[in-house]
Amino acid sequence: MLLVNIIAVILTLYLAFSFIYFAYILYCASKARLVDIENKISATEYTNIFNIVVYAHNNEQTIPVLINALKEQEYNKEKYSINVILDNCTDDTAKVLEICSGTRLWRLNCEDGQSKGKAEAIRWFFDRIFINDKSDAFVFLNADTTVRPDFLNRLNEKINVKPVVSGITLNKNMFTTFVGRVIGYRKIFLNTVIYTGRNIAGFLNYLNDDIFALKKDILMQVRGEFNTKNNFNFELPITLSNMGIDMYHSSDIRVFKQYFESTDNVLKFFNNTNIAKFVL
Repeated sequence: MLLVNIIAVILTLYLAFSFIYFAYILYCASKARLVDIENKISATEYTNIFNIVVYAHNNEQTIPVLINALKEQEYNKEKYSINVILDNCTDDTAKVLEICSGTRLWRLNCEDGQSKGKAEAIRWFFDRIFINDKSDAFVFLNADTTVRPDFLNRLNEKINVKPVVSGITLNKNMFTTFVGRVIGYRKIFLNTVIYTGRNIAGFLNYLNDDIFALKKDILMQVRGEFNTKNNFNFELPITLSNMGIDMYHSSDIRVFKQYFESTDNVLKFFNNTNIAKFVL
């Protein structure tokens, strides 16, 4: 009987804690939306000069879609440039980009022919351009994503409020199948409500590798985080937090993966997902 009472007390405490926690997260998410609305008008007063950095490794099939989407932005064309880092590509990515035009290519080639990874590729890129670059902010994208025409306009609004912005990743064709719709709505809920609420509450220490942006002055202070193969999308937010710099997780900044939902992709999604980060 005593054991049953102990279990009952533990379950009651757990349910009470869960209710309070999620109620607080929902409150913070709603607060973030109100702040977004208040800042929307004032945040567009300054038009940033963006340096868009696209990381590519054997992405000949997807990168033309992204580059065309970037060239068709509603943003002032004189206010952004597109740089593509080709990390030991063995396919025809470079040839495809030469046909597309409108980008500056940076070829990272090594004797062993192995990909260096995004962190080291970005560091290599910065060593060559950072001092003379005149941009206000850097935007980082992966070559297997694409964006909507208002992407840079939305990003300009957010980065004028916070110097570090992280967005969300959805699947380009997520609503074409039942499984895709389930996963799609789940991602939207997690990013729009849970992640946003956790960010405002100070619980979220994760940078979306697919889309993030930093003001140049902040980037100068954290360039060291790109000197390692370690998981910088977890380490960089910790460094920023220790420096007293807030990261803005915005569900309005969206990129879209360029593939259809399939059974294989669903299995990969769940195998690569850290369930713990969705709970606390």
